[in-house]
Amino acid sequence: MPLVLVVIVTGCGEPSHEYLQKKEVGAYLKVPSDWHVVDEATLLDATPNLSPIARFEFEELGWVVAASPGSISAPAGGPVDSDTNFPLLQITVQPLNRTERGGVSLNQMRSYAFNIGSLPAGSYELFIDGDTPLDNGFRAIRRAVTLPNASGVPITFDAIVATDPDTLRLYKFSVSCTAQCYVDNADEIAEIFDSLHTEEP
Repeated sequence: MPLVLVVIVTGCGEPSHEYLQKKEVGAYLKVPSDWHVVDEATLLDATPNLSPIARFEFEELGWVVAASPGSISAPAGGPVDSDTNFPLLQITVQPLNRTERGGVSLNQMRSYAFNIGSLPAGSYELFIDGDTPLDNGFRAIRRAVTLPNASGVPITFDAIVATDPDTLRLYKFSVSCTAQCYVDNADEIAEIFDSLHTEEP
């Protein structure tokens, strides 16, 4: 099913936000209406080595979408390309097979949010790391870390990772940009995460 955009209109008639949602995975959140959205079909088209069966499963049971107020694109075979001076929101909902469903620990969720296990001590700042409440029995953690990129520019990654009550899917909602961008847009980022709603499909 394609991504559904629901526009939120203010009292004066101007759209202020739109919801990114996919009913099949039971999740939605809102972003400012002037953000650029890269939809699921575009992102799946750019994913390398994605078999027709895997694509069908993702379209039916998973979700992937990205959004940013800055320039954003999905080059073939690579990650989403965006201007790091603007927040980049990425949502990935991954269906889990029978074997994976019983083995999603909190530590694995933290690593999926951002794996700091191989980073040298002192090379990063971990400033959020713990459980976070979500609706309808979803288990979730939030992890935020700042570390320099290859050019030495500090980049902040902030992610919520969750599983539904039956552990059928692994959810990741992440925002990243330069550390200064993250500070400058803190209220907007908080509003996006606060708008996150989850429910069993």
